[in-house]
Amino acid sequence: MSAPLAKTDIFNRVCIIIADCLASDVNDIQLDSYLFNDLGIDSLDFLDIVFGVEREFLIKFRKTPFEKFLRLDTLVDEKNQSQIPIERLDAIKKFLPALQLPPNEPSISVITLMSSLTTETLVLAIEDCCYTGS
Repeated sequence: MSAPLAKTDIFNRVCIIIADCLASDVNDIQLDSYLFNDLGIDSLDFLDIVFGVEREFLIKFRKTPFEKFLRLDTLVDEKNQSQIPIERLDAIKKFLPALQLPPNEPSISVITLMSSLTTETLVLAIEDCCYTGS
């Protein structure tokens, strides 16, 4: 296994992938930029970015905790598919530094979850996939 990349190196490469996907300026992307709200990506852009990350870093998110963002059906409540029970977030909380969990609520909406994805989410997922053997 090669030496781990510095977080700033990963971030810079992720910014290039996002900027390329959105045809935007790489300097407009910050570590704490919300992917959907700040950068204006949609679900297809998200998949394009994820595939770009996999190509760039020679990784696959399949069978890693990050895959749950690509397979929301593994998270949602069976009775109310727009909600995710809080306990199902345990495996992915580490990728969500911006997530604000509501106190005393049993679940959050899928929209809340996806709205909390940041550029840092991708950086953390890459680190997890590359350097923890996930």
